[in-house]
Amino acid sequence: MDNELKLFFYKNRRGIYCLEYILYSVILLAIVTYIDSSYSGAQSNIPRIMLSSVSLAKTVLSSLVAALLTITTFTFSTILTVFSLYHNSFTPRSVENFLDKKITMKVLGIFIGGFVYCLVSLNFMEASHDQRLVIAGTIGVIYAIWAAIYFVIFVQTVLNGINYTNLLEEISENTEKLIEKEIEARNFEYVNEDEITKNQVELLANETGYLEIIGFDKLKSLIEEEDVVLTIASSIGDFVMKGSTIAYLSRDVFDYETIEKIQKQFTFTQKRIAEEDYKEGIRKISEIAVRALSPGINDPNTAIHCIRKICILLSELAKVDGHYHYIETDGMARIYYTSKTFKETLVEHLYPILNYGESDAAVLRAIFQGLLLIKVGATPTNKKIINEMSEDIYKNAAQNFHREMDLELFMDVYQEIITGSKEENEIEYEMIIKND
Repeated sequence: MDNELKLFFYKNRRGIYCLEYILYSVILLAIVTYIDSSYSGAQSNIPRIMLSSVSLAKTVLSSLVAALLTITTFTFSTILTVFSLYHNSFTPRSVENFLDKKITMKVLGIFIGGFVYCLVSLNFMEASHDQRLVIAGTIGVIYAIWAAIYFVIFVQTVLNGINYTNLLEEISENTEKLIEKEIEARNFEYVNEDEITKNQVELLANETGYLEIIGFDKLKSLIEEEDVVLTIASSIGDFVMKGSTIAYLSRDVFDYETIEKIQKQFTFTQKRIAEEDYKEGIRKISEIAVRALSPGINDPNTAIHCIRKICILLSELAKVDGHYHYIETDGMARIYYTSKTFKETLVEHLYPILNYGESDAAVLRAIFQGLLLIKVGATPTNKKIINEMSEDIYKNAAQNFHREMDLELFMDVYQEIITGSKEENEIEYEMIIKND
C-alpha cells in the first residue's frame, strides 16, 4: 500500500502542487465571505484601512478577474514553449526537470485560485444590494501582489531553465545525492557470494514495465516468516517483461499467497522515475550530449561539458567495488539486492556519446580526460576496467584519424591513462608508505 501511495503521488504530484494552491484560495474565499457576511460580526476586529465599499470591491475584483485570466493563459503558453524547447534542444526526459519544479505548477495554481476567488467573491456581492463595507476587495489586491511576486520568480525560473549549463548543474546535483545514497546503502563486508549463488528458485515478475520501487521493509518481514534468502536480480530502472525472473529464493515457498505478497513489493511503471534511480540522471546528461553531437545541432562544446559532468559522477562510483545491497534479519533470512556494476554503468552512459562523437578529436580528448579523472580515485579493479576501455577506444580512434594533429590531441591523455597520471602515482605512493 505504501508503494502504491508513493507511486500515486509521483504520477500526480504536478496536479497536486497546482490543486494545493487552488484549495488555499477556496479556504481564503470561505474565510473572507464569512467575515463580510452581515451576521458574522467579525468586521469589528478588522482595521478600517482594510475595508472598502461594495462598489469599489466590485471594480477591483472585476479588474483582477481579467488580469489573472490573462496571466494564467500567458503562463500556460510559456510552459508549453519551454516544453517544446526542451524536447527539441535537450532531451524529452529533461522536460521533467522543468515540470518537477514546484514553482512551475504553483504559479498556475495561484493564478487559477485567484481567478476563482475573485469570480466567486463578485458573485456573492452581486447578490447583496446594501452598501456595507467589505474586506474582499482589499484581500484581492493583496492576493494579486502575492501572485505578481510569484510570477517574477516563475519568469526567472524559466530564464534559468532554458540555459543548458543550469540544467546540467541541476541534474548533476540531484544525481550526486542519489549516488551518495546508493554507495551508503551498499554493504561490502557481509556479502556471501556462495550464498547468493545457491539461490535457485525463480521469482517471476507479475507485470511488464520499469522496476522503480522495491518495498524492502515489507520484504524483510515476509522473508523472515519464511526464513529464506532473497536475491533480487534486477536493478532499479531496469525494464522487466512479465514472467521474467526478477529475483531468486533459496528454497521453495509453497504458500502461493506469500509468493504473491513478495511479488507485490516490486512496483513497475511505464516510464522511468528519476527520483530513486541515479542512473536516470546520468542517462539524461548522456542524451543531451548525444543530441548536441547530432548533425542537426552540431554543438560539440555542449557534449564536452556533458562528458565532464558524467565522468565526475562516475568517479564516485569508481571508488567502490561492491554492487550488492545486503539486508540481514534476526534469523537466517537475507536480502541481496544487485546494483549495476561499474563497468555496466560506464559502458551504458559513455559509449552512446562515443558512437556519435568518435569522429571528433576534441570529443575523444574529453572522453579520455574524463576516464583519467575517474581512474585517479578508482579501485584497482575499476582501474583495470578503465584501461581496457581506453585501449579499445584508442584502437578504433587510431584507425579513424589519419592526421597526426588529430591523434596528438588525445594521444598524450591516453598515454597518461595507461601509464598512470601524476596524481594517481602520488596517491599510490602515499598508500605504499602508509602500509609500510
